[in-house]
Amino acid sequence: MERMTGERAAAMTLTVQEPVTSLVGRERELGGVREILNWPNVSLLTLTGPGGVGKTRLALAAARRLAPQYRDGAVFVPLAAVQQAEHVLPVIARTLGVQESHHTTLSALEGHLRDKQLLLVLDNFEHLLAAARDVAALLRTVPDLTVLATSRAPLRLYGEHEYPVPPLSLEGHGGAPAEAALLFSERVRAISPAFELHAGNLSDVSEICARLDGLPLAIELAAARVRLFPPAVILTRLADQRLNLLGSGARDLPSRQQTLRATIDWSYALLSAPEQRLFARLGVFVGGWSYEAAQDVCRDEGGDVLEALASLVEKSLVRRLDGGVPRFTMLETLRDYALEQLVRRQELAQMRERHAGYYLRWSAEVQQGLEGAGQVDWLARVTAEQPNLLAAMQDRLEVRDLSAVGEIAWNCAWAWAIRADDRASIHLEAVAGRAGEAAARAQYALTWLAFRRGDFQQAVQRATQAGASFRAVGDTMREAYAAALLSMSLMAYPERYGEGLHACARALTAAEHLKRPWLALFAHGVVGWTHALRGELEAAEAALRSALQIGDRTGEQNMATWSALGLAGCCVRRQDSLGAAALLRRGLRGAHATDDPAELAACLYGLAVAAVMDGHGHRAARLLGAATAVRTERNISTQLEPVLFGPVLEDTRARGEAAFGAAFEEGRSLTLEAALAEAAAPFPARRAPQHPSAPQVEPREGVRLTQAEREVLRLLTDGLSNKQIAARRGTGVYTTNDQVSSILSKLGVPNRAAALRYALEHELL
Repeated sequence: MERMTGERAAAMTLTVQEPVTSLVGRERELGGVREILNWPNVSLLTLTGPGGVGKTRLALAAARRLAPQYRDGAVFVPLAAVQQAEHVLPVIARTLGVQESHHTTLSALEGHLRDKQLLLVLDNFEHLLAAARDVAALLRTVPDLTVLATSRAPLRLYGEHEYPVPPLSLEGHGGAPAEAALLFSERVRAISPAFELHAGNLSDVSEICARLDGLPLAIELAAARVRLFPPAVILTRLADQRLNLLGSGARDLPSRQQTLRATIDWSYALLSAPEQRLFARLGVFVGGWSYEAAQDVCRDEGGDVLEALASLVEKSLVRRLDGGVPRFTMLETLRDYALEQLVRRQELAQMRERHAGYYLRWSAEVQQGLEGAGQVDWLARVTAEQPNLLAAMQDRLEVRDLSAVGEIAWNCAWAWAIRADDRASIHLEAVAGRAGEAAARAQYALTWLAFRRGDFQQAVQRATQAGASFRAVGDTMREAYAAALLSMSLMAYPERYGEGLHACARALTAAEHLKRPWLALFAHGVVGWTHALRGELEAAEAALRSALQIGDRTGEQNMATWSALGLAGCCVRRQDSLGAAALLRRGLRGAHATDDPAELAACLYGLAVAAVMDGHGHRAARLLGAATAVRTERNISTQLEPVLFGPVLEDTRARGEAAFGAAFEEGRSLTLEAALAEAAAPFPARRAPQHPSAPQVEPREGVRLTQAEREVLRLLTDGLSNKQIAARRGTGVYTTNDQVSSILSKLGVPNRAAALRYALEHELL
């Protein structure tokens, strides 16, 4: 347990204000701040984030919790009302009780703090960044001073560590409501004590918090509206009045925190003109954007957005998303504000046209990228850009540019099918009912989505219509793609297998002529599956091996996985369970890489069949349960794998219904990672190594210092600060603080200088 001396406790209670309302959640963030400040090389930690995210509340809570770790406690210095950078040091001095003198303020502060070990909290630094150099000067001369700053932008000082404060969690754990919902509930109870979260209002409250991005300030302002409206009405009004609804905050808060709009106004006013222009233009993006997209859509003639974008990230108005390819986003609340500014600047129509044009050109790269070795990366990119693609399609529909909608659909259809993403269907239906090539491309995309849903009849109809339209305009390449897609859809109808094989023959001829290896892979795979479903194993295996060879040569994984599944079905029909399992495990790796839920479920289903053939009924039932869970969670239907692999599983289920059902439910409860691990038969987990506790030395007669405390005392006599001692010994700062405090207590001395005298006089070193 942390020790708190009377001196430390006094400093804490006198200089860190008690918040009026309690902190809800934030245990993860408090732990993160505590851990970073324990690193010996950290003297400045800046909590960054947009206005209203709760930086000040987190800093206060961290200061109160960590004050016992600092000999002279923690001091909170609010800077929101300070207007000029040169006033920062005088405000710090007044807060610390440093009297005016003939010395400069910096010199006076250095003299006051030089022998102190203190946590100094500087709140709301974003409009005073020019004063950062004064903070740096103070840190250079006061070795045991630690500064915890809050700012919408980092101070950009050497050695600064940054901790971006996230919005409150929107997901609950263990049946408990999410942090954001708990905050809403607590703030409502402040004005309506009888309010409780329950099954009848939790959904509305959770959706309110989601609409407000989990921003604590926005949630508190929304909770205050419960005086007027129940949560269900607040939710309805948030749909189109987000910023206007959230006003009338507490009068004793700074004016910029009394409404969400005022909070954002505060940040916007601190931007330069180029930054304001870019911020407004970025509002046209939905869900996020790449640097290339921002450069194309938002730039001025001949200009580069890099510097302004970097500044917006620093000022917490834009967030950089984690991942390989840099992407950026902004909270929806900020996006609403940006769009308002775009309207004021009379640029909304222009930016929407630029946005749609960029994503039309970008989608032209998608199909080629999806058909080769970069498939996994392109799938991820299409998934990330889907909100922008949908927005671009909607915009083009509004201006009756059906050709653009059809082109985006053609380029992205397969990716949408892999992800079982039907969101584009409403736009596609608006185009598919018309005449012309745009309608044919929309029909082609709708075929993919219908097949993935298991609506094979509609898939056949749409593929037939698309193929006829492409043939009518002489588009040989697209007609061949539609023919392969038609033959795949016909696999659901045994009486039409011959028609499907004929369509695939046309597709293969075109693929060879046009040099389209992915189309050849696709068609060979469909031919193989069709022969396998007919029981013609030799023809099936020849076609499927041809498909896999193309996949190996081009690096394609998704269609190759379906071909591996087909070959596994052939192995099952030849009673080769080991061969089937090897192919299915290969397929699982490909399905996991492309995150194709239909393939994942089909591979797990096939492995369940292989497990039955090897006599492992319990494991088979678990794998079948896992396959069912994937379909349920990702809302996809069974494809054709039950027909391919035969009735093996049903026979096993019938022979042992009770045991099979119990194991099946076990499999349904597995996470995807656990299911994949079971399917791949992983090595058993290793035992964690045991570490012996550190040895203790017998204390000398009189003063009972441990060996560690003697080492710390020796370093104290060398004039090292606590942080320097921690760095020298490879421990955390808090450990060293406790050891120094223990040494002073055991020696019965008030400070480090007295400890040195005592150690020398009593020959403790």
